[in-house]
This record gives sequence, structure tokens and C-alpha cells, in this order.
Amino acid sequence: MKTAKDVLKSIKDNDVKYVDLRFTDPRGKWQHVTFDIGMIDEEICAEGTMFDGSSIAGWKAINESDMVLMPELKTAVMDPFTAQPTMVIVCDVYESGTGPATLCPTPARGAPPEGSKPGTTTRDARHAALLDAEPVALAAGRDELRRLVAVATVLAEFGGSQFSSFKKRLAEAAVTKLAPIPAETVRMMQDPAEIDPILADGAARARAIAQPIMAEVKDVVGLVRAPIA
Repeated sequence: MKTAKDVLKSIKDNDVKYVDLRFTDPRGKWQHVTFDIGMIDEEICAEGTMFDGSSIAGWKAINESDMVLMPELKTAVMDPFTAQPTMVIVCDVYESGTGPATLCPTPARGAPPEGSKPGTTTRDARHAALLDAEPVALAAGRDELRRLVAVATVLAEFGGSQFSSFKKRLAEAAVTKLAPIPAETVRMMQDPAEIDPILADGAARARAIAQPIMAEVKDVVGLVRAPIA
């Protein structure tokens, strides 16, 4: 039986660039997620990695979408078809913090070891730290991002909770923030004196940007004939 050390040694020996974690959805269709080898270590081999179950058709609603891919290390094999050296590992699917997922068609190993909670690992703490730092770096010198990113507030409310609760709150906040737009659009459309100059100005700017690009495209693909002497 392969261990995490065996897999990591094979990655090094074969100069692997990517690891492709594969699993099947409830309908038996193959799904996958590909990681750079810099993200693969003994911890991910032992404790798995989180993924969004709501992105898989027929599996999870967005408010309960936290799931875990648990690598079956014995399935690790090199993919002979990829341009870059890639290792494939078939995964079991777990409910976050519990056991094998309902409707998971891959052969499950059974419940996680006693005391373990897939998806609530020290890796997640590191990811939280990255999420803490990244928006701050993005926001540096950009007022619009500083207004949108409130890292401390988010961490205080959602730190340690499942990602689905954050997604739900984020969706609600987005709906609230964007709600005035349709009403304002209707109001402006009812006043041609206000909307027509805005639309005309936008169209003029778009044409100014598009004309030289389209001229170059037509020239490159041969749609513009040279004048006959």
C-alpha cells in the first residue's frame, strides 16, 4: 500500500509538475481538479482538500456545498497523455467534517479515522492566513478595493466556520448591493434626454477603441483587398 512518502518520492523521481485529483459525480461522470506540485504534501495526502460540491451538477446546494476530496494513494499513477508530467490520483468524496458523501459513487474507504475531521485542518488555517493577506495586498493604493475588502470583519464573523456560510452571506450582500441598479436603469430609460447622450458617448468611445483593432484584424486575415493600380 502506498504511503504519502511513496507518492511524494514518485513525484520527485518522475519530475511531476501537476497532480490531478479525480473523482466521479453522482451520475458517474469523471470530474477533476489539478494542483501544482507546490500544493501537494503529506498533509493533503492524509487529510484531503476542500472543494465546492455545488459546482457539481446534482450534488449539493450552495448553502451546504463544503466537501472534501480524500486521495486514495494506492491509485496514484502517471498520466501518459499530458504534455507536462502529471500524476493522477483517484479520490473518495467526504462530507466536510463527517464521512463519505451521500451519492458518492467512488469506492469509499469508510468513515475517517477517529478524531479526524476532513476539511478542518491546519492547511485550512494556512489558507485563511493567505486569504487574510491577499486582499490587503490587492487593496494597496486602490480606494475601490479598500472599500470592498474588510478582512478583519470577515475573519471575525466567519473564521472557523464552513465556507458555505460565507458564500451565502456574500450572495445576500451582493444582491442587496446590486438591487438599486435595475430600478435606476428603468428610471433612466424613461428619460431619453438623460440616457441618450450617455449611450451616444459610450458608443463613440467603443467605436474609437474598436476601429483600429478591427482594421488590423481584417488586414491580418485578408479581408481587406489591396487597391488595384
